[in-house]
Amino acid sequence: MNLRYGTVNEIKSGALDIGGTAGSFGWNLDYSKAKSNDVKVGSDSGFTDDTIPNSDLESENWSVRASWLGATGFFGGAYDEFSTNYGSAVESAVRIDMHQKRWDLRGGVNEPFGPFRLLKARLGGTDYDHVELEDGAVGTQFLNKSYEGRLELAHKQAGAWNGSFGIQSWHRDFEAIGDEAFVQPTTTFAGALFAFEEVGTGSLKGQFGLRYEGQSIESDDATLRDRDFSAPRLRPVSSGTMARTASLRRSPTRHACRRPRSFTPTVRTSRHSRSRSATTISTSRRASAWTSRYGKSPGASKAT
Repeated sequence: MNLRYGTVNEIKSGALDIGGTAGSFGWNLDYSKAKSNDVKVGSDSGFTDDTIPNSDLESENWSVRASWLGATGFFGGAYDEFSTNYGSAVESAVRIDMHQKRWDLRGGVNEPFGPFRLLKARLGGTDYDHVELEDGAVGTQFLNKSYEGRLELAHKQAGAWNGSFGIQSWHRDFEAIGDEAFVQPTTTFAGALFAFEEVGTGSLKGQFGLRYEGQSIESDDATLRDRDFSAPRLRPVSSGTMARTASLRRSPTRHACRRPRSFTPTVRTSRHSRSRSATTISTSRRASAWTSRYGKSPGASKAT
């Protein structure tokens, strides 16, 4: 148990973490909550009562985790919820109300089977949303749902060869709703195949990795074109007595080898809300600044 109090903003926070084991089974529960008033600053600060208005916060987080560890394998799962409501010190009428839910499953086999010596798998999902409140009314809402999975197999030693390979995928639906929703709704899917091998004996060994990754981005806006990207990568590395490194990257498309990362709004807070930035600038307001400078919104022009 952890209880804290801070005088600068009269923050009151607490956290509780409990867990246990029973044979091969283990579990854990934790809960935390924090609440504060506006931040107090020094005298002659220019603020009324030397207090930064709309700088208070409230947050709550809880999670549950459990796992099983056997002689030949393991399996575990976790679920987490986090919510926070805080003001913007820049705009006294604006607040952010954020909620996030996440679940994860992981498992594996540590005992050799068939041609393999190891198997690891994981699957997870996130449901995120945050709302910009202006004078208590909903202004712009951001919704983001994503799922990701990964499967990895390590094969047994085959002569001088030893390594692993696998597959990874990711799917996301993103949408912004409201008068300041400058970012277009998109659906993104990404997948990858990868392999890593070490070859050699004694003091001279070589390592190389290969990864092929593809991503597609689709938009509901008829004026925007759906995009597809791919990026194969080959990275040979020599080790042992010849510690020299070489790298080769090649892409068959006219796009950059590194696939683009589509837009994700984020709200950064500490786990137990011990501290946070005194200034929060929302995504839509950064887009508004872009519009003022360049005369158009970031998502307004047609993709080429």
